[in-house]
Amino acid sequence: VIMPETKVLGDIAGNRLAQISWVIPDAAASDHPGSNNGSGPAWVASIVNEIGQSAYWNDTAIFIVWDDWGGFYDHMPPPNIFNSYELGMRVPFIVVSPYAKPGYVSKVNHEFGSILRYIEEDYDVGSLGFTDARADDLSDCFNYLQTPNVFHIIASPIGPKYFLRAGAVHGQPDT
Repeated sequence: VIMPETKVLGDIAGNRLAQISWVIPDAAASDHPGSNNGSGPAWVASIVNEIGQSAYWNDTAIFIVWDDWGGFYDHMPPPNIFNSYELGMRVPFIVVSPYAKPGYVSKVNHEFGSILRYIEEDYDVGSLGFTDARADDLSDCFNYLQTPNVFHIIASPIGPKYFLRAGAVHGQPDT
């Protein structure tokens, strides 16, 4: 887990990015209602653009996910596995990688444990035995036999320098 969150930008530029990194924006860039300044999409674009233009692009998978569904309506009820709290409303989930299927919309029921399951299988380590054990491994989102996707810069009105200057002055999004 990279803290402060802006450290990821220096890690990418300095070729020090860990093999697995979890990055959570500060409250201002979090997209949480009432606590953000609207810079969330630019924050994500900054990190993806930096990775996409670096040596990391060739063998990286970026998973962009939100912890809230962003609304009060979903036409698909969540599956009830053990209790009503176990799985909730669907949340946006984006896979960015040279081996992500272009324009692909998955119909598989993924969950947060799917990210961990992907990591466990990629690094050939055992399961922690909770949601990762039942989760899928996100394999439907990838085609490792395809010609690698060429990275295209994501247009954004705010770049990494803004976030490096701003620093983590607004606290964490869930505080």
